[in-house]
Amino acid sequence: MSNSRDLSNQGGPGGLSSPDRLGSRSNRLLPLVKFGLVGLLNTGVDFAAFLLLTEAGVSYLTAQVIAFLLGVLNSYFLNRSWTFRSRTGRGTREIARFFLINLISLAVSTVLLQWAHSGLGWPLVTGKLAATFASSWINYAGSRYWVFRLPTPTGSEKS
Repeated sequence: MSNSRDLSNQGGPGGLSSPDRLGSRSNRLLPLVKFGLVGLLNTGVDFAAFLLLTEAGVSYLTAQVIAFLLGVLNSYFLNRSWTFRSRTGRGTREIARFFLINLISLAVSTVLLQWAHSGLGWPLVTGKLAATFASSWINYAGSRYWVFRLPTPTGSEKS
């Protein structure tokens, strides 16, 4: 009996429906889903501000920076408290890292917007969408793995 595998907590052969395995998978996917939802809201804030500013006569590059920063403020508070539930108490360091990642994203999105609109002749909104999509991946990776690092599993759970 000491050599037999205990399948009672694995949900069946191979442990395919094991609560631990499902929990682990959802723990990896949940932050991505939440980040996506927050990102949609941030994109709404960003786009609304961008469109209002450009309609008011602000240059599109200046509007890009202002709108992006408004989205960043929204992003920090929602991602810290809801997406990644950061309780690290790192304060200034965490904020500095968050803004650094977002400055990198801002630079990438602004260069891409400039290139798409002025270089390729894309409509402004199409260029803005492409720039936003590209910079969101940089933002997620930096937020997930550097700014709001989620705790790694301890050696107590074996997979």
